[in-house]
Amino acid sequence: MTFFRSEMLHGKFLMLLILTALFIFLSGSGSYCGEAEDEYYSVHVASYKSFNDAATLSNSLKTQGYDSFCETVNIPKKGKWRRVFIGRYKNRDDALKAGEKLVGKGILKDFIILKTKPENKIAVPRRDTEGNKNTTLLPVLKRKTDSLKTEEIALSNETHKDKTNPDLKAGMKLYDSAMNDFTSGRYKNALIKFKEIIETKKNEPAIRRMADCYYSLGKKGNKQHVSEAIDQYRDIIRNYPGTKKENSRAIYRIAESYTRLNFHYEALMEFKNLCLKYPESEYMPESLYMTGKMYYKTKKFSKAIKKFKEYIKRFPDGKRVRDAYFSVGNCYSQMCQFNDAEIWYGNALKKWPAMEDIPEDTLLKLGSHYFKTGKYDSALGFFFVYLNLFPDGKHCRDTLYKIARSFEAMGQLRSALKTLSLVVERYPGSVEARDSALIMANIGVKDPGIKLPLYILPGMNYYENPVETYEKMAGKLSDLDMEEELIFRKGDALIKRKKYREAFDNYCLLLANFPYGKHKKAGERKLAWSAGRLIDDFYSKKDYIAVSDVYFNSDKDVLLKNGDFDMLFKIGSSLKEMGLLAHATGFFGEMINVFGKDKRLSGLLLETAKIDYDRGCYEDAKKRLKGLHGKHMGGDKGIAIAAVNLFGDISYKKGLLKEAAGFYSKVLGSAGVENQMSDVRGKYADSLREMGLYSSALINYKRVLRNCDSGAQKHFAPVIMDSYEGLGDCLYNKGKYQQAIPMYERSLMNPGESASEGEQNMWALFNIGRGYANLGNKPMADKSFSLLKGDTGSEFWSRVVDYYTADKNWADKYGGYIGD
Repeated sequence: MTFFRSEMLHGKFLMLLILTALFIFLSGSGSYCGEAEDEYYSVHVASYKSFNDAATLSNSLKTQGYDSFCETVNIPKKGKWRRVFIGRYKNRDDALKAGEKLVGKGILKDFIILKTKPENKIAVPRRDTEGNKNTTLLPVLKRKTDSLKTEEIALSNETHKDKTNPDLKAGMKLYDSAMNDFTSGRYKNALIKFKEIIETKKNEPAIRRMADCYYSLGKKGNKQHVSEAIDQYRDIIRNYPGTKKENSRAIYRIAESYTRLNFHYEALMEFKNLCLKYPESEYMPESLYMTGKMYYKTKKFSKAIKKFKEYIKRFPDGKRVRDAYFSVGNCYSQMCQFNDAEIWYGNALKKWPAMEDIPEDTLLKLGSHYFKTGKYDSALGFFFVYLNLFPDGKHCRDTLYKIARSFEAMGQLRSALKTLSLVVERYPGSVEARDSALIMANIGVKDPGIKLPLYILPGMNYYENPVETYEKMAGKLSDLDMEEELIFRKGDALIKRKKYREAFDNYCLLLANFPYGKHKKAGERKLAWSAGRLIDDFYSKKDYIAVSDVYFNSDKDVLLKNGDFDMLFKIGSSLKEMGLLAHATGFFGEMINVFGKDKRLSGLLLETAKIDYDRGCYEDAKKRLKGLHGKHMGGDKGIAIAAVNLFGDISYKKGLLKEAAGFYSKVLGSAGVENQMSDVRGKYADSLREMGLYSSALINYKRVLRNCDSGAQKHFAPVIMDSYEGLGDCLYNKGKYQQAIPMYERSLMNPGESASEGEQNMWALFNIGRGYANLGNKPMADKSFSLLKGDTGSEFWSRVVDYYTADKNWADKYGGYIGD
């Protein structure tokens, strides 16, 4: 059975343990290449017929950190075999313990302990220049040579086995030529020659150099060569696991190649792999720094900070220490931990104050950090240094644009306009030029009148005519985000010029075309604001139609969310005045939901209840008033009194006269309203009259008229007319016809304007006729009835008069009178 796990072997065949055991006890004094002065005990791993296979396994074990080596034995009838060992121990027990540990780790399945030679006496069989065996013992010594020289020595040992062979001579010549091209930077030529070499025979040095060619060609920008380099280095690590230096170099170049392809996650894994496996490698410091950089690229800033700080601690004099300091600041800036970023940037600038020595990308990151944090003075310093040091840099356009933005943010608008005009002039057609024109127009909206020489600064027309600028730019763009921006800015310009109707229409267009755009919230606020200016103007002119038009052309939810209480109340009131009571009720109801905790809610509830009352929805009105009833002293006194008054109106309409009279009496009993509530007293008198309490009603009607005559309060004609008519009704019902008739006549002196008031005037005229009839004055009665029929031309009144006359005549003839 095999000692070593099969997945870790690179040779074709492994000698079985039983065969090794059969021969180790045979005399082999002449089989060893020399005789050792001292002996050691080692863990025997495997035996190979092929020396290359043995070397491959031994190198693989070395890369895993084990002290592996090979020895050659000459076994009778079997020839030479190459044994692979791990460790050299002074006694057998130590070797046995080491073997057991390897089995425990799963490295070996089984093992035996054999005696081995000291390290510096292990002989390597060589051949002389004629191809004969050379029995001279050449000890293997450790050399401090680079990988290239080591590989060349290996190639030399291989190719000098038989210099008389013409093919070998040609191969050596081709290799030398390829190496000459490689060292001269002619990588394409070298690559072709290395490929030709390995087509005839697998040659490790040539394969390694071929990978280096791909790597060097990839550095010039060819991504295909970069990918090829990655594959080649992976094959080398798998098939030729050389020294730690060679392996770490290959892994580093794989990682670096991934960075060129922007495969940051793959590069991160390779850099981490190198740091873990080869912590003493010369590539380890750079790999540690690059690990932090790849974390930064993948936006894992906390992990990046940890790696950069580790680099600073372990390599305080490393070539990347300055970059690491700035990189920590960059990470904190990206995480918006600006105070920490300031500390690290500040420390870095103290250590390396010469700004001209700061790398290009670091200068930009510093400037962008201060720009982002609003420290525009500092940002300008770094941006200007960048432009001076890298006048043709690929970031000049963006840097110049940020300089202009910094001036604008600092309020230095003249400098901002100058810089923006430079962007427009130097980079026409670019996004920055377009945005610069937009900003110039924006400045024209906010701060018109800045004097600058137009003949020197191109593009100043953007500043002078912002509205036209927005319109022209919008017509030329296919970029929807930019189109949204222009419409939004145009609205600002229109508001600035007090063109509120145009601004309102503009924001309606914005929200219709970009319902989920970046200016959605700001557009809604500005729509509501411009609508408010229009509504204030229209409402002051009592143009309720225009107010309603603004409402119906807006998104109701936008107005409710962004409008103020007064504007929204005017909308609801205008809907009420227009007779759109259902709309008004619904709108006020939504206002109640929005302003549930507002101190003006009571007035809103009262107004909504009034609309319910006007619609005949008395129960709905009563529900709304329940929250207001009784708040004479706790809240707004006027609203509380109005609520009680409305309760009285509802009760009166429902025929609950006693209840209505109670509410009216409560209002009249409130302090300070005696001389200000003639209309309420009139309704109170009406309730008493309908209840048959004519004497009490007479007193209250007279008090209403007395208040009106005193001039203490301005009254509408209907209040006076209704009071005279009420007096007439009370006197008539008490049989005082002579006194009632003048009261009815007084009620006709100021005819009302509404149909309902006209109806009541007709009843007064009818009652005059009835009064004369009851007094026996038939001519005057007939005159009154004739006027009633002639003035109205109504079939209803003609039939009423005819019915009354017939009824009166029957009563006079047969006694009794139903009508009275």
